[in-house]
Amino acid sequence: MLSLVEHGSALGQTAQLERRLTELTAFLVHEHRLIEDLRQALLHQRAGVATNDAALIDASVGAVGRKLLTIDAARRCRTGVVAEITGDAETPLADLERRLRRTLPAPLAQAREQIRRAADRAAREVAINQRILRRALEEGDAFLQRLFSSKETDTCSY
Repeated sequence: MLSLVEHGSALGQTAQLERRLTELTAFLVHEHRLIEDLRQALLHQRAGVATNDAALIDASVGAVGRKLLTIDAARRCRTGVVAEITGDAETPLADLERRLRRTLPAPLAQAREQIRRAADRAAREVAINQRILRRALEEGDAFLQRLFSSKETDTCSY
């Protein structure tokens, strides 16, 4: 697949490239908002565990699942635009300058940095939630083991 860069630098191609870069910026801004929404859902999940609120935990699990599906759809849209720009949908955002052989417009560079930072924050929240949920499960298992392995048994005689 030929990219807009490989098609040449004719005036029409340059204008089309600029439109695609603006479109990519909009996709990144949208994806950034989605990642921040995911992070909030993860915080709600943690609050549900902390307060032992089953309804909040259940709602947050559903929200996290929906956010992940929406982020995946947004990523697919973004990679379609990246493919048009670079000729390769798998081009990492960090490699755009190298592939385009030019600096990125400031709004695109800023959106890319925001999405990177948001993804890092969301990944930290996921790691924290995993540790907390794992610990809660282990404590629940330990409680059940103590409950059912008690050496003292009530003997009822009728």
